[in-house]
Amino acid sequence: MHPDFSTATKNAIIVSHDIISPITPSKHGFDAKYNLEDRINDLRKEAIEFSTGESYVTAKLFFVANMIKRNTSSSNDMLASIKGDETVIGVIPEKELYNRSNLDETPVVDMKDDIRTYNRNYNFFQDFDKTWEKIQDSL
Repeated sequence: MHPDFSTATKNAIIVSHDIISPITPSKHGFDAKYNLEDRINDLRKEAIEFSTGESYVTAKLFFVANMIKRNTSSSNDMLASIKGDETVIGVIPEKELYNRSNLDETPVVDMKDDIRTYNRNYNFFQDFDKTWEKIQDSL
């Protein structure tokens, strides 16, 4: 299944400055990155101001590798394939805290306030903060 590319999606892309799309360590994840790049490039050519020939699409496309597992071949393959790719602005590991966050309806950033959770997941929270800082700096 391909990500939706309806008229509403195209309009959102046209009015955006930046686009962030997740990619996952799966065949669909690898394909989705290139598929989205192609679709946006096609839209750049299609959505033009006819009097000037300039595209209405000016958004920069970025990716975030998501649900990256430790020590799995699919995640390692993805990390190797995106190494040096400047459009990939973050890596988010698969972590049970995300599931707990969803079930408890508590944002992951608020989980840092629980000292026990924070101490158990210190490295994760440090990496989490660095990832979001990098994403913010890229936009």
